[in-house]
Amino acid sequence: LDDCDMDIMLAIDNCPNQIVLFGQNVEIEKVSVELGKLGGLCARLPFGRAYHTPLFEGVSSAFGKFYQTADFGPGHTQLYSCATTELFNDDSDDIRALANSQWSSCVRFRETIERMHSEGFRVFIEAGPAGNLTSFVQDTLRDSDSSLVVASNSRRRAGLEQLQHTLGRLFAAGVEM
Repeated sequence: LDDCDMDIMLAIDNCPNQIVLFGQNVEIEKVSVELGKLGGLCARLPFGRAYHTPLFEGVSSAFGKFYQTADFGPGHTQLYSCATTELFNDDSDDIRALANSQWSSCVRFRETIERMHSEGFRVFIEAGPAGNLTSFVQDTLRDSDSSLVVASNSRRRAGLEQLQHTLGRLFAAGVEM
């Protein structure tokens, strides 16, 4: 991207094999051709909003008004921000500001997972639909020492069956329950 001399923005860095770019249609088409020459597979997303880029700042500000009405404070579980790759701190105003800025900041999911792994996290459980993030974590950590990465939901199994599968993998790995 640095060599393409186009106004293309990195919006989301999911893992070594998937990023999301934002730019004008003409430039996206050009960069898609260049990435294709390098072996990249490119697909257009079905929307044209500038999520997770500085161009989304105006909409982000509107969310800020909502965040001012919400009760924020320290939680009981560590929470990392994919905008900074760091832990949220305990100050309510700082939490609001970071939550708001995430709408117009690049999603640095890959870097956040790498940081968590470097800080000793070895078990990653996706609590969401489809298991997409599980694949991103597996791709990111594919060359590192053993980690357990599981999805609590999957398109390949019924909900209860996947939950049992997840609990079985956690139990077999010695995760305390």
